[in-house]
Amino acid sequence: MRRFGKRQLATPLLLLLCEGAAAWGQLGHETVVWIAVEAMAPETLEAAKALLDTDEAGLVAAATWADKVRDDEEDDRWAHSFSWHFANIDIDAPDIEAACHGHPPVPAGKWASEAPAESCVIDKIAQFRAELADPEVPERERRLALKFLLHFVGDLHQPLHSADDGDRGGNDKIARLPGGEPAPLHYYWDTVFVPAIEGGPSALANVLAAEDAVVDGEDVLGTDPRAWAEQTYALGRGAAYGSLPAPGADGIYVLEEGYRRQAESIAVVQLQRAGRRLAALLDEALTGS
Repeated sequence: MRRFGKRQLATPLLLLLCEGAAAWGQLGHETVVWIAVEAMAPETLEAAKALLDTDEAGLVAAATWADKVRDDEEDDRWAHSFSWHFANIDIDAPDIEAACHGHPPVPAGKWASEAPAESCVIDKIAQFRAELADPEVPERERRLALKFLLHFVGDLHQPLHSADDGDRGGNDKIARLPGGEPAPLHYYWDTVFVPAIEGGPSALANVLAAEDAVVDGEDVLGTDPRAWAEQTYALGRGAAYGSLPAPGADGIYVLEEGYRRQAESIAVVQLQRAGRRLAALLDEALTGS
């Protein structure tokens, strides 16, 4: 497996990253895939490119496909995939079985892409990984599996895609930065706290590789999406929700500097983890390495 080489930067990571809204849905997801492209085995990369009939840039662009087709107002064939993007694990009574709707199996004679709408990101990653690894599965379904995996591994690592306070993963809590406009808390974790840098996702991937915040040997969770979700849930419960200030008289949570900096640091680590884990998962599924 290829690994990013660590190199020293003249300026610390968070000083290099400019502030501003940059969507996990695009910048974040594409950064995850760029990290994976550099970390996966060369033969895995070639197999993935062949399956999608594209190059590295095409693989990265596919990272946002699952969001686009889910939200397509003119074609609702993927509207049923809405709940596949998250696992709302309750912060007061954590129950992955409940968050995953009892883990409904893929019905006999169906593919994972045709499975029940009530499913969760943990199960969908496992189902699509199994199909991608099976050479007997039709190429069309393996192609869909790869496109969903390029997105869902990133989704699972966003803390408010794994933790919930009865507010639809922060969508029902309204927050703002000092002097900023109110928006759902989920929006802040999806967008504002993802660091932006001139040059886009490939540049951000290179910066994250250079200043690796994930300590070698500290983060051994293999390719088990349930374990990833439990780790991400802990960040959601402890940081995204646990560090929230009390809401003001208007019901809005003002996210002060300490909260913002902590959230940005978590986003950096989670992007790194997601990219590495996506690479490892695809290595196993596509080449058995």
